[in-house]
Amino acid sequence: RTQRKMASNPNYSLLQDLKALWEKARQKRLARAERQPIINRMLELSLGSLHSIIFQHDAARIVQCMIRYGSAEQREKIHAELVDHTLDLCRSKYSRHIVPKLLQFGTRAQRAAIIRQFYGHVRKLIRQRIASTVLASAFIDYATAPERKALLAEFYGPQFALFKDDAAQDVMQIVADQPTKKPYILRHMKQTLLPMLEKGLCSHLILHRALLQYLQLADGTERAEMIDNVKELLVEMLHTQDGARLTIFCLEHTSAKDRKVIVRSFKPYVIKICMEEYGYLALLAALDVVDDTVLLRKMILSEMEGSILEIAQDMYGRRVLFYLSSHRDKLYLSPQLYQSLEALDANEHTKKPMDTRRQELLAAASPMLLNLVAEHAAELCREGQTALLVKAILTNCVGDPTAAYEAI
Repeated sequence: RTQRKMASNPNYSLLQDLKALWEKARQKRLARAERQPIINRMLELSLGSLHSIIFQHDAARIVQCMIRYGSAEQREKIHAELVDHTLDLCRSKYSRHIVPKLLQFGTRAQRAAIIRQFYGHVRKLIRQRIASTVLASAFIDYATAPERKALLAEFYGPQFALFKDDAAQDVMQIVADQPTKKPYILRHMKQTLLPMLEKGLCSHLILHRALLQYLQLADGTERAEMIDNVKELLVEMLHTQDGARLTIFCLEHTSAKDRKVIVRSFKPYVIKICMEEYGYLALLAALDVVDDTVLLRKMILSEMEGSILEIAQDMYGRRVLFYLSSHRDKLYLSPQLYQSLEALDANEHTKKPMDTRRQELLAAASPMLLNLVAEHAAELCREGQTALLVKAILTNCVGDPTAAYEAI
């Protein structure tokens, strides 16, 4: 059997030797002084052959180990041998993990060299499930602001993929300077974005930012068509900052019918959304613009009820409860959040007066909030922020507060 493997794989003996060394080197409790000679030996054996073994399952972990524990000089040698294979690594089921490792432990110059390998290939990579995760990681965690703009610019069309000087500006600035390019940019962005949405590839921040830019740039029919394609997928995007901004933008600029679709998609994930750093912002926007307060009660408030204490004790979830009890009281909202909610007032699709919506939502939420205090007063009053929430609830909620006061 061994003879057959050696015959079919010229690197079989090398891999066996490397695996034996890797088993020793990967032990977490191994002292640096003991590990370094092992890493040195692994590199002696593999340098010059890395490009021919990296796409084999066993080798991927071995190379990651060498990158993690190697010296700066050794990492430079590994980088030099592998950087030209970046795109192939990204597409490999196992070897894709090597690229984030090179980015994590690499120097600024090494990171820049890897990110340059993506130039001209972003539109293809982002459509591939395996490669898109590597590209997204590079974009979020390691790319500089100019590099992010250059990567995003490839959504705008071939001109921006080939000539990076044209991509140095934000898309809004490009269109402001050259209005005739707007149809060209929108057409190419749409050609890239729609197939991704159809495949369900909507979890990556780079896509969220590109979608947001498209909607901000588009108007009329083009904007409505894209919102129609994305509305049921927003719940998968609002966990990122740009995804939350995208969700808020869609809620602001779409019809009451589409808003209902978006809110219904939240239902299975309401608890999670309440307690997300960015997700709760999208939830507040929905509570602020949707006219159908009966829908909000069924899809959002009823889901919150079973985990209301957990929400109250979470720093983001608590902000949702402050909003429900106190609306836009500046005592409980940051100036930035207050301004972002206030900006939603100008939307053309909310017909019901704000005061009416506010009173209906408060009436729907009050029993749940008063019951929270009645059942958990001792826990809530121990901490400053939750005690402040108790005050907001007792001050603003409607209904019989007797049980809540007695619990205190």
